[in-house]
Amino acid sequence: MSSLRGFGLIVGALLTWSVTAAEGVDLKTIMQHPDWIGAPVESAWWQGNDQGYWYRVKRAGSDVRDLYSMANEGVTSLVADADYPAVDGPWQRLDASGTQLLSIRDGQLLLRKLGVAGSQPVADNVTAAAAVPETPLQLLFSGTEPVVDAHFAADDAGVFFLSANQWWYKDLAAGAAYPLTDLRFQPDPHKTPEPGLEQDQRRLFSTLARTADNRQQQQQQRERRAQVAPTTGPAPWYLGDEHKALARHLSADGRWLLLVLAPAGERGGQPDKMPRFVTDSGYVEIEDVRRLVGREAPQPQSLMLLDLQTRQQFPIALDALPGRDSDPLAVLKQAQDLPLHDADDPRPVVISDIQWHPQQARALVQIMAIDHKDRWIVSLDAPTQATQTLHRLTDLAWINWDFNEMGWVPQSADAWFLSEQTGYAQLYTVSPEGKQRQLTKGEFELRSPVWTHDGQRVFALSNQSHPSEWDLYRIDGKDGSLQRLTELMGVESFTLDHWHQRVLLRYSSSYSPTQATVLDIATGQRYATTDTLTDRYRTLTWQQPQFVAVPSSVVDRPIWSKFYPADPSFSGPRPAVLFVHGAGYTQNTHHKFPYYFREQMFHNLLTARGYHVLNMDYRASEGYGRD
Repeated sequence: MSSLRGFGLIVGALLTWSVTAAEGVDLKTIMQHPDWIGAPVESAWWQGNDQGYWYRVKRAGSDVRDLYSMANEGVTSLVADADYPAVDGPWQRLDASGTQLLSIRDGQLLLRKLGVAGSQPVADNVTAAAAVPETPLQLLFSGTEPVVDAHFAADDAGVFFLSANQWWYKDLAAGAAYPLTDLRFQPDPHKTPEPGLEQDQRRLFSTLARTADNRQQQQQQRERRAQVAPTTGPAPWYLGDEHKALARHLSADGRWLLLVLAPAGERGGQPDKMPRFVTDSGYVEIEDVRRLVGREAPQPQSLMLLDLQTRQQFPIALDALPGRDSDPLAVLKQAQDLPLHDADDPRPVVISDIQWHPQQARALVQIMAIDHKDRWIVSLDAPTQATQTLHRLTDLAWINWDFNEMGWVPQSADAWFLSEQTGYAQLYTVSPEGKQRQLTKGEFELRSPVWTHDGQRVFALSNQSHPSEWDLYRIDGKDGSLQRLTELMGVESFTLDHWHQRVLLRYSSSYSPTQATVLDIATGQRYATTDTLTDRYRTLTWQQPQFVAVPSSVVDRPIWSKFYPADPSFSGPRPAVLFVHGAGYTQNTHHKFPYYFREQMFHNLLTARGYHVLNMDYRASEGYGRD
């Protein structure tokens, strides 16, 4: 109790402070809504006409998000409601020829024709892709349910898109969009009943038999018409009520559909209850919230392949995944006399990602064991339903949810993936025959790799220079060498332009929330940079952290930390405060604007009163490799 009483005295003293390292900022200011700082750039994406980019920020004093246009010349302007129909969507995909841009904006599917890339000056000594003649956006689809996914057909003549849990097709030359699927997770009403009362009823009553026969003939007629004239729409496809679909992935040719399935019905347990006392009605209202954590295991998932042309369905067997029939928790379970997983009861899995090849009827499927001890990447050949395990990552400790990206190497049949198998997240490629090649090597992390259209280079975020510094790098697709393109040290995300001449970056720093800027790859110069900070916040001076390596008594590598030394002008003892992040697996010793930005400002209050503050990323934090 004495330690708690002492802590309370310290907090009480802090609440009364008025003198701070950043003059005019006290604890009340720090703890108020961060609108006083300036809204971060939450998202940014290229304009399809190549005149600049769009970016979105929160409006001060409101939850409304405003959209701005940033011109190549660096001029920013608020997008008026009347101009909103000309805005490209933030989700974008380019066709193989590089002349058509598909985007999704507010659930609407849009298309813009692009010109040919060139080079022209857009700012002082800065070049970028030549401006494309103004081309209007074409609205391809808008319905009561939003479009949530889309891709060009393999021949680029049409677009497939997902809306209302069904896939659709739109021919870009002419015609209206029409659905490809009408999947219904319920028993087939046209199926001949099993022996029993229902079959006896049809045998005894001819009217029931005729009615059932008529329904079946109508279904068969719809199936035949859909086969010869797809624009008439699909016939319902009844898949039973044993499962529900969690995800639907369509191949590039529109023929094959992969379904991620989970058992139907409610999961065990019940939702928790939360009372709301401040309500419009004036009465206490009870809201159902999420189920209690740890009360139930995740639902196991399975994979089903549908042939939309022949209306055949193929369950994809995953029981033979290497190591799935063994139990990495056997020692712990045996000590508690618990049943073990084996060949008759393999470990449950979830499907974490599916990527169809852009030209072939092949898919990459990433599978995670629910116990987080294994990750498999499997190649699936749709016409034969044959599977091949291309890679297995196994770890008796834990395979985390990050650094698991994968995809297809452009202009090839090879796949790529990230793996921490060497101790750090590195980039690998693997051939259709399963021949694996490690492209990058070193004691650093990679994330968010993006390949160029020709498959010769890769752009990715990495902390190669220092564990705390995240920047954009370019990777040679042949020898795996890395070239650092930025020295911002706090790059949050990036988007290449359509011709890979420029990069739209989102970045932050220790005391500056996320901003956007454009990098010209050839010259290394940046331009068209946002500044959303308030005038008041921009004038403040904060204590910058010192990045220090604290020796570990357990491992032969340091514990990277941020150190805020006490104000040397303060006389008296130098007590120390230790701050550690929550969330378990995250990184806080970095140069980005921290999730704990209020706590960092509070560090300034402490150092002004003579405290040393050490902000540590304990072992097993993110960003330092597997161990």
